[in-house]
Amino acid sequence: MIVDLKTGDEEGRALALERYGVLDTPEEPSFENVMDLVQQVMQVPLCGITLVDRDRLWFKSRRGMDMQEMPRKGTMSSAAIEQAEPFIVEDSHKDPRFCNNHTVIGDPHVRSYVGAPLRSPEGYNVGTLCVMDTISRTFPASHITILQNFAKVVMNELELRQVASSDHLTGTLSRRAWTERAELEIERSRRYKRPVSLAILDIDKFKLVNDTFGHSAGDLVIQGIADLCKKMIRKSDFCGRLGGEEFAIMMPETELNDAFTVTERIRATFENVLIDIGAKRPVSCTVSVGVAQRDTTEMDLAPFLNRADQALYQAKTTGRNRVESTAA
Repeated sequence: MIVDLKTGDEEGRALALERYGVLDTPEEPSFENVMDLVQQVMQVPLCGITLVDRDRLWFKSRRGMDMQEMPRKGTMSSAAIEQAEPFIVEDSHKDPRFCNNHTVIGDPHVRSYVGAPLRSPEGYNVGTLCVMDTISRTFPASHITILQNFAKVVMNELELRQVASSDHLTGTLSRRAWTERAELEIERSRRYKRPVSLAILDIDKFKLVNDTFGHSAGDLVIQGIADLCKKMIRKSDFCGRLGGEEFAIMMPETELNDAFTVTERIRATFENVLIDIGAKRPVSCTVSVGVAQRDTTEMDLAPFLNRADQALYQAKTTGRNRVESTAA
């Protein structure tokens, strides 16, 4: 089923791309295989799985190009994501939209281009599967159809990649997937000198729930806090299950006070949630939370996560059902 293209919502489109957690990741065989097939079938010197970020093009896979990314402005792929159908340029030198673009007058010297949109299930074009040549060229309709079919393969791989990164019980990110995205967010924070905060949440006295009502009841409690977190955080935030009854939320573009406010709202709401576990009466639980903002000296996740964990320990040892924070 082809979903209608959503236009005019650049922020929603950018967030749809970010949710795949694929930007700035290493090469993966499934995408490399697609590139080999595309280049072989289409007989082109240049091709790429091009993901269109807010201000750059980033290539998940590419052939014939040295650069991993380039500025987005004025590029053919940037124009292609605005289209419902494949975007075709037969001669960029004769096209006033692109004749002076850096990709035309400089490397990789794109003369002809076809970009098949990579459309998410929500209807956002997150990038293109594109083929390019350094000479003017007309692509036959049969080749355009083949490229569209390969674009569907790429989107299926992205969807499968996302499913594999989800925790089976809660639908939040798995520990590994959350960690990978968190490390990318720290790099973005460092590169652009932007704030980022994280919170670790732990269900209080969870062992007592399991011992009293059984593990199936414990699973329902875990699902309850996961559902609440997903509901109460922004689209740009992401939640992962670190293990057992412990969750982490990364909050880009967020300073400590705002992160504290968000997690305090989650804590206060969860305290009043009644969870139906199939017993004579529903149960209620609480969470303790530790919050930290990234210190500008922290280059990776470990010390950042450790400070949030220390704040969580403080919340646990000073009465539970509370939020504690640690300043950078």
